[in-house]
Amino acid sequence: ALLVLGGGYYLTEVALRPRFERGEEACLAAWGENYPAHKAWADSLYRSGALRETTLRTADDAQLAAYYLPADTTSRRTAVIVHGYTDHPFGMLHIARLYREQLGCNILLPTLRFHGKSDGTSMGMGWQDRLDVKRWIEAVPNLFGAEQHIVVHGLSMGGATVMMLSGETDLPASVRCIVEDCGYTSVWEQFEKELKEDYHLPSFPVLHAARWIAQWRFGWDFQAASALEAVRRSSVPMLFIHGGADHYV
Repeated sequence: ALLVLGGGYYLTEVALRPRFERGEEACLAAWGENYPAHKAWADSLYRSGALRETTLRTADDAQLAAYYLPADTTSRRTAVIVHGYTDHPFGMLHIARLYREQLGCNILLPTLRFHGKSDGTSMGMGWQDRLDVKRWIEAVPNLFGAEQHIVVHGLSMGGATVMMLSGETDLPASVRCIVEDCGYTSVWEQFEKELKEDYHLPSFPVLHAARWIAQWRFGWDFQAASALEAVRRSSVPMLFIHGGADHYV
């Protein structure tokens, strides 16, 4: 029993409280190495202050941060772009550039809990984050004006986040479509896969213990965090982007 509980605690610590770089400049530099064609553009936005910062408070009194960038001309289109696990909003700047320069969108880049300048004691794995992104969507008119047509685009854990968001019955009507890129079907299945491949362990009983410990430590049930169930309830047009060479998700 102690081994199982210890394994469950270790799993929640490794998966939900990983150590990673959160500083702005380090994240921007790392992103620039992967996308050198966009580096000068991103650097100019950051240095000039064109990429602005904003914050909001959630119902549980967490302060969340985001970056936003108005379109070159007044626009009624906004792209809300959601980063992935241990990433940073700056990691989505190449996608932001596409939406802004090719589609004339305003850009909003939320920082998920436990990332960057946002509060959080652990990863939300998309489940907690879906409600935070919904709150950011509700803040869009204050940033860019009323009657915005919004696309929500998420990558990896951000992809799971926007799928989980799609099942919310009170999703604002301003959300016209969703783009999810390589999001996982559910937190349980993703953890189950990693437990098997990284630690060569079956899901029972360690994953069940981890579920209970996560509920106790962080207040949410990762077995309930299903993108599949959310999409089943969704009526928002959605583009799914996945590749057969992706063996992680």
